[in-house]
Parts: sequence; C-alpha cells; structure tokens
Amino acid sequence: MYRKQVILFDLDGTLTDPGIGITNGARKGLERFGIQEPDRTKLYKFIGPPLLESFQVYYGLTPEQAEEAVAAYREYYGVTGLFENKVYEGIPELLIGEDASQVAGIGAGGQMHGLVVLDKDDNVIRPAILWNDGRTAAQV
Repeated sequence: MYRKQVILFDLDGTLTDPGIGITNGARKGLERFGIQEPDRTKLYKFIGPPLLESFQVYYGLTPEQAEEAVAAYREYYGVTGLFENKVYEGIPELLIGEDASQVAGIGAGGQMHGLVVLDKDDNVIRPAILWNDGRTAAQV
C-alpha cells in the first residue's frame, strides 16, 4: 500500500519571521496611550505570550487600557502586520523539489486568522476547514 509523505511545519517562527509585523502592531497599541518605543528589540517580548498580559506586564497598562491596546494592535496587524512576515533564509530552497501532487494536506494555525490557500489567480487550491478556539469568542 502506498502512503503519501506528510511534512508539517509551523509558519510563524519556523518558516517565516513574524517579528516586524508583531512589533509594529505592539507599537500601534502603545501609541494609543502616547507611549513611544523606538527600540524594536524591547518589543520582541510581545512575540509569543498573550498580548493582553504583555501590555500590562511590560508597559503597566490597566486591563481596560490593555484591551484597547490589543484592539489597536489587531487593527494594524489584521490589515498590514500579517503581511510583514519575512521568509527565513534557506526555506524556499528547502521546499523546492517537493512533488505537489504528493502533498496530502497543508495545515496552518493561528489564533487570530484562518488560512485558505489560493493560487496566483485567487482560486482555492484545496478546501479548508477553519476552527477558531474559544479564545476568539469575545471577538466574534
């Protein structure tokens, strides 16, 4: 019996560097309260942990202010920041040569956005099932 090969990758932090989009989004959240952070490296701590907590712990915002900062972050990230990911060096070369007809599935995860893979003409390549976990309930 022939079995298709399965290769799983995590997008953010494995195939791409999300740092610019996330730190730019954090800046937008902070700017809502007049906080300027010119040193991008200080904003790297926003990559990974929950944003709500990060605004409170690292910049002293109240829970209400943090919610507003997260909203400003999402306004930016949802339109611009998610496109600021940079593919890590060597990743395209790693993926070249894979036989697309042998790909059994593609998975991508994220708490804020779903993914439907499109071709260059915006046609759906494969059907997608999107599932947002309970953390998104308050946003819907």
